Amino acid sequence: MVRKFPGRKKPVPTDLSDYGPEPEEGWVDELMPEALNKAIKQAARGSAAGPDGARAEHFKVLDRNYTQYPESEAMGAFQRFAQMYVSAQLPEWYYQVITASTLIPLIKEKSVNPARAPDARPVQVGNVEDRIIGKAVSIAHAEPMQEYFEPQQLGVTTKGGLEILVQSVRMQLKRKPRHCCVKLDITNMFNEISRAAVLEEFSKNEGLRTMLPYMHVTHRPASDVFWADGTPFSEGCPEGMRQGSAMAGAGAAAAIQPALRRADERLAQNRGDEGAARGDFDDCYMMGLPEDVE
Repeated sequence: MVRKFPGRKKPVPTDLSDYGPEPEEGWVDELMPEALNKAIKQAARGSAAGPDGARAEHFKVLDRNYTQYPESEAMGAFQRFAQMYVSAQLPEWYYQVITASTLIPLIKEKSVNPARAPDARPVQVGNVEDRIIGKAVSIAHAEPMQEYFEPQQLGVTTKGGLEILVQSVRMQLKRKPRHCCVKLDITNMFNEISRAAVLEEFSKNEGLRTMLPYMHVTHRPASDVFWADGTPFSEGCPEGMRQGSAMAGAGAAAAIQPALRRADERLAQNRGDEGAARGDFDDCYMMGLPEDVE
């Protein structure tokens, strides 16, 4: 399991000046309150808690029609806190603590060799507060993320993306009998992806740049990781997108989006035969003539 958590490949800049002009923050006041309300409503009751023990139910009670003070001020206070959170206005130590996670290895398949441990997926259960606020950031940026990822990446913003992907492959092979489809699966993608590369990609896109302060402040520290009994796990999670966090899928997919887009353009243009490249997070499908796909 330790091998699933590689060291940091490239340093993450200490501040945002390395990414060019300061991102606009108008969206925080305009979109964050409503997005936060939606994120709290969407948080699943009974979902697992992170290392701090807080559960979704603790946040759901904030979103009630209280008529008396101080309960009536609770949701407004949390909204203001969340706005400070995504604007990187909280102390550094707080982001170090709140981005910690509990490691729950999920066995992929039983090992046929009793002398070897079975392969497991290194799922991390983050703190609910960070999951809710991260989900709110994602909701507030739904449109620019959709524009950025589609039509190549169908796992992040596309409703029923997996079903669309399956049908797209079937239709492509039926419509183009000479085409083949090659599936590429990136090993341990969520933990192997360079955080520096993810932040760089967000900084290059105008629609995603406003997420940069939040993404930077929550991914610059090497996140602490604990076993379920509270024992610290190895050196934590210095690289990758903390599989299980709200922005894990979007961040990891953003790092490979330029390559996926280039593959799609080349397959579509080769000999005018209308090939395509599509992805569902780390599962990517190359469709086209065998010599083009190769």
